[in-house]
Amino acid sequence: MYLKKNETMSGYPTHFFDVAFDNRTSRPFFSIVIPCFNAQHTIAVALESLHSQVFKDFEVIIVDDCSTDPSIHLCSRFFTCLSICLIQLRQPSGGPAIPRNVGIEVSNGHYISFLDSDDTFHPAKLLQVYTALQETTAHLIFHPMATAKSLTALGDFTDLHGMSIGHDKRLQPFLTFTHSIIFFGNYLANSSLTFKKEILIDLGLLDPSPEVVALEDYDLLLRYSQLAAQTLYLPEILGKYYINPNSIQNVERTKIGFHYLNLKHYRICPALKIVHRWRYISIVLSNLSSSPQRPQYLLGILLLRVIFSTLHKVIFLPYFLILSLLTRSTR
Repeated sequence: MYLKKNETMSGYPTHFFDVAFDNRTSRPFFSIVIPCFNAQHTIAVALESLHSQVFKDFEVIIVDDCSTDPSIHLCSRFFTCLSICLIQLRQPSGGPAIPRNVGIEVSNGHYISFLDSDDTFHPAKLLQVYTALQETTAHLIFHPMATAKSLTALGDFTDLHGMSIGHDKRLQPFLTFTHSIIFFGNYLANSSLTFKKEILIDLGLLDPSPEVVALEDYDLLLRYSQLAAQTLYLPEILGKYYINPNSIQNVERTKIGFHYLNLKHYRICPALKIVHRWRYISIVLSNLSSSPQRPQYLLGILLLRVIFSTLHKVIFLPYFLILSLLTRSTR
């Protein structure tokens, strides 16, 4: 879909942002959308991972959210080797939803791949996704990502051992995608998601409400789960997720976000609010266990986490399995 002058899909006027650079000449298969805010330490690594892609039919949409560091200058180094559109917002958005939405709006690709400015793609990522899409018309494709605790490890795909995130937890064919994403929480890594563009448009793009900042991808997946759409999982690790100490996610923001999602999606599942409360308690306990200020309580906190995790599985898994069965039988 091409945008005409002064035309938008989700209500953002064209004077809301400036096109700082655009060397795109054709419509590619993929559009890689990268929101960028003060990412001087990671953005070059992220873009280098795109330059290293085996599959080359893609464009890169970088949406700068009023960065005050040299992020834009670092992006400019890739203007000659990548098909890039650089967008600069004229006012801070407060989160990644609006930058992603603007990136989707100006994109020309058939499929949208999200990439955070502090994550990377495996060199074979786009090729693997493209190959899979030649065999099936999936609306969403995702895969696991290896975690990286250092910037050196972020760009290194020679060693993929250790912790990884984003594995498929749908327990097919027992759980529907809706009940899987509620029971396990958002287990899909955002930088592993590739959507068919039309699906994102049908969903109304990401929710830019300040209450759901840092949970906007979970909200998107909850809405997506209500569609009659095909989801494909690729089991190979095709990216790296940086454990960023400056992440915008925190306990208070999570609490506000869960409350917002409960009000917005209460019709999806009767137990939504209860499950989110349990998950919030688990996040609080996890936060406490990693705090260096409470070493004397560490054993007790870890024990509470185990108890809550066990109770969650014992109580809610049978409930969601039955609910998934009933949901399928009524379709």
